[in-house]
Amino acid sequence: MAVTKNIGTWIVNTETDNVVSWREAITDEAGTAWGTSVGTGWTPELEIRVAGTDALVATASISWEDSSDGAVLIFPGSMTALFPASAGQAIDYEAVIKLSKAGIVVRKGPDGVGTVFAFRLLRFP
Repeated sequence: MAVTKNIGTWIVNTETDNVVSWREAITDEAGTAWGTSVGTGWTPELEIRVAGTDALVATASISWEDSSDGAVLIFPGSMTALFPASAGQAIDYEAVIKLSKAGIVVRKGPDGVGTVFAFRLLRFP
């Protein structure tokens, strides 16, 4: 899976819709799209922690880009519970993509397994 280790800073606006997303390809170890190699029907979620801690602060629903289950779309602006309290404040998070189906759970990160990736939410205004 080609997840960047640090996704970057996402500016979230409390006065308008936040529709910007990032796309992450989900593949097996050979680089084949997840839905092709493993099958469709998996539920993708984003497990999120405050950077440097072990406590899970949120599990956010994310969606498949299309019916091939080859990439997910992540919308940080829809995760309002993670927004910093004050304008100009930023919070650093770490996350991993969790895929589940029929009691099986697989975690994906920048190394193709469960290593976390980082992102920052900066509030404006």
